[in-house]
Amino acid sequence: MQPKVTDGAELARHGHLIALLQRSPPIRRLSRALQVIGLLWRPSWRSCFKGTSHCQIRPTADDVAVVAAHGADARVEVRRAVLLALAHAAPHSDAAALAVQRGLADSDATVRIQAARAGAALGLGATLGKKLLERLEDPVWTVRWHAARALAATSSRAIALEALLGSQPRRTDSARDTYIEEEWRSCADAFASEPSMRDRLATLKPALG
Repeated sequence: MQPKVTDGAELARHGHLIALLQRSPPIRRLSRALQVIGLLWRPSWRSCFKGTSHCQIRPTADDVAVVAAHGADARVEVRRAVLLALAHAAPHSDAAALAVQRGLADSDATVRIQAARAGAALGLGATLGKKLLERLEDPVWTVRWHAARALAATSSRAIALEALLGSQPRRTDSARDTYIEEEWRSCADAFASEPSMRDRLATLKPALG
C-alpha cells in the first residue's frame, strides 16, 4: 500500500508536541509527548480495527534536534522514549548521532537496547563504530545483536558476525522465546550472505508469519 499524504490534524499535533518539548514540560507530559512523536514518525500503517490509520510524519533536522536534546535527561523513561523516536529519524541520522552515542553508554540496559536499535536503523555503523564495537561485549544479548546489525555494513562486519553467532538464543517452545528468536533472526538477516550465517539460519524453524 502506498503511503497516504500526511493528515493535517497529525501535522498540527506534531507541531504542537515539538513546541511543547522546547518548553521543557513536566515529566509526565514530556514522556507522553516523546512517545507520541515516536509513533507519528513511524512508517504509515492502516488497521482493520475500526478502520484506523496513521500517516507518517517525516521530521525535519530541526525536529530531530529538539527530540535528541532530551537524550541526556536524568530519567530513564525519557532517555528511552527519545531513542525510540530517533530510530525513525532517517534521513537526519547526523542530528541523532550524539544522542544514540550517549545511549550506547547508558547505565540502564533498556536504554542501551534502544540505542543499539536506533544505531542500526539509522545506519550509524561507521559513525559510531567504536562505541558499537564496545557493545558487542554488552552483558545484554539484545544490545549485542543490534550493535552487530549496525556494524554489518562496516569494516567490522566479521567481528560483528562472530559476536552475533556467539549469542544466538536457545530455542524453547515458549511464546517469549519464539519472539526472542525472531528478534535475533532480524539481526542475522543483515549477514545472510555469509556462509556461516546462512548455515545457521538454515537450522532454524521457519520465521513467524
